[in-house]
Amino acid sequence: MQARRIYVPRGFVYNIGDQGAAMWMLPGGDASFSQLDYAAFALPTVWHCGLKAVKKGIKTGEAMERAHPTFEHAYLFSIGVRPSQQGKGLGRKLIQPVLDACDRTGTRAYLENSNPANTGFYASCGFEACGEIRPTPDAPPLVPMVREPRPL
Repeated sequence: MQARRIYVPRGFVYNIGDQGAAMWMLPGGDASFSQLDYAAFALPTVWHCGLKAVKKGIKTGEAMERAHPTFEHAYLFSIGVRPSQQGKGLGRKLIQPVLDACDRTGTRAYLENSNPANTGFYASCGFEACGEIRPTPDAPPLVPMVREPRPL
C-alpha cells in the first residue's frame, strides 16, 4: 500500500526486473499519510488481521516518525530481493545508485533496520546504527541507521 500510494508516485523506486526493488524518499519528498492513505491501510488490515494489528501499525508509524531525523537525507523505506536471488549482489546493485547520488550531493542516507540479519549488509554500505525504536514494549526493535556521504 505504501509503495503504491506514496513511494511510486512521490519517491524513487529502483528495481532489477522482478528480482528485487528498493524504494526511497529523496530529500524534500513527502512520505506523509493522508486520511485516505490511513483508510486504505486500516480497512484491509482490520479485515485480514484485526483491529489490534491496525493499532500496532499506527503506533509503529508514530514511533518511526518521532525518531525520524530532521536533517536533509535520502530515506530508504524498503529494499527486497526475491529469496531465490539473494546472495548474488542484487541488494548492493539496488541500493548503490542512490548512495552514489548521496555522495555526489553530500547528502546523508537514513533507514530503519527491522531485521538484525541485514545489519552487516547495511554496515558494508556505510550505514551506522544510531539508536533503537520500540513502538511498544513487546515489539521487536527497529534500528535507525545513518550513512554519511563519502568523499568522491
